[in-house]
Amino acid sequence: MTVPEIATTISYIWKEVLNVDEVGLHDHFYDLGGNPKLLDTMRLRLQLALKVDVTLVDLSRYPTVISLAQYYANGEVHPSPISESYRRAQRQRRLIAQRYPLRMHFVSAQT
Repeated sequence: MTVPEIATTISYIWKEVLNVDEVGLHDHFYDLGGNPKLLDTMRLRLQLALKVDVTLVDLSRYPTVISLAQYYANGEVHPSPISESYRRAQRQRRLIAQRYPLRMHFVSAQT
C-alpha cells in the first residue's frame, strides 16, 4: 500500500474510534481526545485493516496519521499474527465443513 492509501485507512479508523468528524494528517492522537483505552482499540482495528503487527510502542512513536502511514509504508513491519490466525481458522473451518457437513450445520445453527 502507498502512503496516501495507508493514511486514508488510518484517518478513517481514527474518526470512528475517536468519534470525530475530521482528522488531519498532522493531528496528534491525544490532541483529538485519544486515551490509552482508545489507543488499544485503534491498535486492534489498524492491525486488522493493514494486516501488519501494530504495537502500542509504534503508535506512541508515530502519533500522527502521516507519521504512522509513512512508517507502515516503509515495509519494516511484520505481518499481523491476528490476520494469519484468522486465515488459518477460516481454512480449518472450510475443511471441517467439507468432511462433516451435518456437524458444521449444527454448530452454525447454535451460534
